[in-house]
Amino acid sequence: MPPLVKQHLENASADLLEEYKKIIGLYLRGKPGVYVLYYDSKVYYIGLATNLSRRLKRHLDDKHQKRWNRFSIYLTRDGRHLREIEALLHRIARPSGNRQIGKLTGSGNLRAELKRELRAHHRQREERLLGTGSRPRRSVKNKGRRAARPLAGLVDRAVPLWGSKNGREYKARLLKNGLIRFNGNDYTTPTAAGRAASRRSVNGWTFWWFRNHTGEWQHLDTLRR
Repeated sequence: MPPLVKQHLENASADLLEEYKKIIGLYLRGKPGVYVLYYDSKVYYIGLATNLSRRLKRHLDDKHQKRWNRFSIYLTRDGRHLREIEALLHRIARPSGNRQIGKLTGSGNLRAELKRELRAHHRQREERLLGTGSRPRRSVKNKGRRAARPLAGLVDRAVPLWGSKNGREYKARLLKNGLIRFNGNDYTTPTAAGRAASRRSVNGWTFWWFRNHTGEWQHLDTLRR
């Protein structure tokens, strides 16, 4: 797989852009990537551009002028993941010049999942220590009786799922036994789980997303191909 970052230049003076515009333009004109503006060694602003040369020149005269004197650039192989990279850097560095912190679209927040896992762990520990007995099993919800589990055997561990509809996001888990667990209930098909989440008729195979072995988000439909 080709590298994400093709070329980079770090901690260069802003004077380089002023004094050698034509030379810098040869390397940056029309090239996509992420850039960082510094005041001395402190990060001031992080941005993305499909044309780094034009964007950096603009910052010499816009509202950010005189608030930075050094810069770094990272030329990427294409522009497909620029917003994700920018959002990630925003959340890590929290630069003062950026008013908004980008969203990690498609990324599930582990906090809610960890809370559920911790609660389940503590329940099991309590039962083991106090002998409170087994708890009732969660109900399996689906319209048909004894419905088949089309996802059974496709994963060897629980896999986080993510879906969205009309701006709202939903999180679930695909279990090893092929059930999809959403909001405390188990569903035998992706469509049943998607309908329960969005309260609308959806195609569950394209409603739910999961991360593949390379970390990229894909439709659940790719699991059965």
